Amino acid sequence: MHYNSSEQDIQKAMDACASEPVHIPGIVQPFGCLIGVDRTKQRVLYASENCFEILGLTASALLETSIVQTLGHEIAHALNNAAARADFDQKLTPVGLFTLNGNDIEISAFDSDGICVLQFEREKDPELDGGDALRTLAFLMKEVQACRDHQSLFEMTSNLLRYFTGYDRVTVNKFDPQYNGEVVAEAKQHSLETFAGLRFPQWDIPVQAREIMAKLPLRFIEDVQQVPISIRAASPTLRPLDITLASCRGVSSVHMEYLKNMEVKATMTLSVVIDGMLWGFISFHHRQTRVLAPKKREILIAFVGLFSTKLQALNKQSQYDLVRKIDKIKDDILKEIDSDEIMEEAMPRIGPVLKEVLQADGVALLAGSQATNYGRVPEQEVLTQLFKETQAQVGTSIISNSLAAKYPQFLDSLNGCAGVFASAITPQRALCIFRSEETQSVSWAGNPQKTIEHVSGAARLAPRASFSSYLQDIEGCSAVWSDEDIYFAERIWVLVNSAERRALKNTLNRQQALMIKELNHRVRNILALVKSVSRQTRQRYDSVRDYSISLENRIQALAAAHDIASESALFSIDIRHIIEISLAPYHEHNMIYVSGPSRLLRADIAPIFSLVLHELATNAAKYGALTVKEGTISVQIADEDGGVCVKWKEEHGPVVVPPSDQGFGSVLINQAVPHELGGKADLRYPPTGVEADFFLPETVLDTATSVVTQSVLQEKNVQSETLSTSYDSKQIDGVVLLLEDNFVIANDMKNQLADSGICNVEVFSNLDDAFEAVDMALPAFALLDVHLGSGKSSAPLAQHLLEQNIPFIFVTGYGDQAPLDEQFQFIPCLTKPAQTHDLQAAIAKAFDL
Repeated sequence: MHYNSSEQDIQKAMDACASEPVHIPGIVQPFGCLIGVDRTKQRVLYASENCFEILGLTASALLETSIVQTLGHEIAHALNNAAARADFDQKLTPVGLFTLNGNDIEISAFDSDGICVLQFEREKDPELDGGDALRTLAFLMKEVQACRDHQSLFEMTSNLLRYFTGYDRVTVNKFDPQYNGEVVAEAKQHSLETFAGLRFPQWDIPVQAREIMAKLPLRFIEDVQQVPISIRAASPTLRPLDITLASCRGVSSVHMEYLKNMEVKATMTLSVVIDGMLWGFISFHHRQTRVLAPKKREILIAFVGLFSTKLQALNKQSQYDLVRKIDKIKDDILKEIDSDEIMEEAMPRIGPVLKEVLQADGVALLAGSQATNYGRVPEQEVLTQLFKETQAQVGTSIISNSLAAKYPQFLDSLNGCAGVFASAITPQRALCIFRSEETQSVSWAGNPQKTIEHVSGAARLAPRASFSSYLQDIEGCSAVWSDEDIYFAERIWVLVNSAERRALKNTLNRQQALMIKELNHRVRNILALVKSVSRQTRQRYDSVRDYSISLENRIQALAAAHDIASESALFSIDIRHIIEISLAPYHEHNMIYVSGPSRLLRADIAPIFSLVLHELATNAAKYGALTVKEGTISVQIADEDGGVCVKWKEEHGPVVVPPSDQGFGSVLINQAVPHELGGKADLRYPPTGVEADFFLPETVLDTATSVVTQSVLQEKNVQSETLSTSYDSKQIDGVVLLLEDNFVIANDMKNQLADSGICNVEVFSNLDDAFEAVDMALPAFALLDVHLGSGKSSAPLAQHLLEQNIPFIFVTGYGDQAPLDEQFQFIPCLTKPAQTHDLQAAIAKAFDL
């Protein structure tokens, strides 16, 4: 008996529907039978009661028998081949066509939590061979590719599939974001009432049913009047069998009643999945019992894949066309805004454009309690509430087409507005776009009102009895915000605060130009700098070995100084640390003094200042105090009112002659601090040595602790003094695997390993070859470049080595910006170029882990 109930009663019925275990119905449809086999013991543990009609063996005779004894070696072998597929637990897999009990039987199978479920079905279309299937599929593919828009694809699909399958009605159904459905195309027998354009509510297809639809491409019911067949288990203690993937899976009685009310006797459904989400489905209805042959069903499964791919391509094209259209509109709006004009001042000119494009009635720009309005907007209390909500959800949008339902307490303050799109443009400002109320008419397939009924004492949702067109008027709402509306509205932020945006753009462009000039300057200087370092090192050491080791140390320190700009882009950094890194290549042979308190620079400021310090150090190494071993440099950090002063002083070097013209280095030192940091710079050339004073204002300083910053910069660089130095090449008994995609670096590291007593090294440049070698024979040790070519990572191989207990270390050219998964944080990681003693220390550490 049906009756209307309260929302609470209906919710209980919906919860009961949602909890129905449709994946373990315990029944199958009569057109097929199934058995469940323990994959370990190869014994039958489940069998449907109709096995005798198809296989000639009763369920009782099948249970507890071996699969080989029951079906023979040929079928058992084919089943093992099917079970070897990686997706055997994800889809119904064809096993083959075999003769059983005097009939041609199609066998398919899947894994269900350790149980191999076999489905048996009589061959129904023996004349459709492989060649016919390929020709049919090729024809369908050609027709799909010829479609140039969504509607032509939908209509072609419904017409072509009705012809191919012979069903009375084929419809293409699309879900909205709430999973209400709409019939977007239909092909039918002429005497049937049309469903085209009708909608159906989300509860027609429960959540758990949609989840199964997303996994299974095809589902069908041969006869809604069928008597379901039970599945028998070998023991009452066995768990219910999950047969989600079986095409003969039984159907709930509620769904059968639903179809009977539609006057349908047989159905079929193809699921349309886009980017892992259920987009909709293609449904097949027939007024007589009907089931397609397995080969035709395989063609349909292949077709729905083609359909989904084509649909996705059309979606991408629509998005591309939308982007072009919106970019044109944005350009037109930006032309209305003067370069120094703020959004509030420009609102009278751009408001009409926004209203026209978004079919809106009003626009409000909110900044706290202040609002700049254009057109019809709600009263201030509503705007204040919207502003609070947007500020609590910065980065997301508030979208509603019923402000009355959202804010029932403000019904008298809506001023005729019903729809809103609101978004926090910045942490202090929000943009709201409003639409007025608009009565809408929706055509439903039958009355969408939920009713419940009692069956065996339990309340459940009653299936709808009528599917005739039911027109419903919806009031108190605005027009629904389309995907195009939302896409455009979410990009309005580029129009807000135009003056600030352009100022930021100018700043970024200026910094980018500075970085490019600095890069070019460093490229020109790098050979001269290395030559200078090499000359100073050679003057101190007599032996080639000592000279080589010292030169390596200096080049390593130069690399650290070069990385400082990119490293500090993520973390605040101590000014002393910048100075020490810049001067590290020279502290061994020159007197260098750094004094004063620790002070941190902001992450966005540190790169510019590191460039300045690097330029001073480079010039000192090429021309100044660092060119002779007697030369000294002192750098003093001192607090001053409103900021920090850094004083650079060179002494005991060559006599300084002021340059006749300013090169890039001088320009950078003199201008970077005033222009980019808002401070002061004073560069002087007394004969005794170069001097420079820099004032950094408080606005560029960070109050965070310096301990974290320095540890972050150093934590992944394996230094010999922090690691065990108990290196012994005899620890490595076997082949060493070296994975490095740069030939020069790989050859250099191979030579370093040879210098360390490790000669049995195999070098690989890509992940696939390295994996193949490891699969053939495990190495004794491995060195892995973190980042490989084409955006690939060595992490999969590292994970494999971890599982095999093979010691290894990482090397990277990204310094601290080479993030490693948490599971690899304890693995030593060297920064390129790696020094030999650091490499040895890292190997020793890896064997100690």
